[in-house]
Amino acid sequence: MINYQEMKKTVQKKFDDFLGEFAFFAFSDKQFEEGEKKLNAGPDNKLVRIYGGGFLLASKVEDFKALIKECDDIQKQYNKDKKQFKQAFMYELANHEYHIREDVRDTLDALGIDEEDLKNPEFKKLIKSYIKEYMKNINNYYDKLDNQLKEVNSWN
Repeated sequence: MINYQEMKKTVQKKFDDFLGEFAFFAFSDKQFEEGEKKLNAGPDNKLVRIYGGGFLLASKVEDFKALIKECDDIQKQYNKDKKQFKQAFMYELANHEYHIREDVRDTLDALGIDEEDLKNPEFKKLIKSYIKEYMKNINNYYDKLDNQLKEVNSWN
């Protein structure tokens, strides 16, 4: 079983490699000009905007879409294993600070879970059980921390 962080690194590397070769990100005219030069962009080699201030060679749009689908498929395949999915779900709950915000949408998005997936009552029940376990673990952690602080304060 590959751990979730390793799977994410693998997917991120695919994106980084692709974007490093066929795209750039620019937040100033200077950065844009440097990116155009790097990719040899011009009238015969046009650019399109992508998310987050990015620019991609127009000729690579379909390849980029295919990469996104490939990475989504990797995540979906990973999610099929119940143990792996639990690890990923718990990681993303923490990553998106569920214990503070109590909003699960970012966690679901990060894992590629959509409305269609949530129509499955067993899947919904599983997610609720993971959230309950996560919050119990967080509460236990804070209880332990409180006890340690009380002990330290009693050292006067």
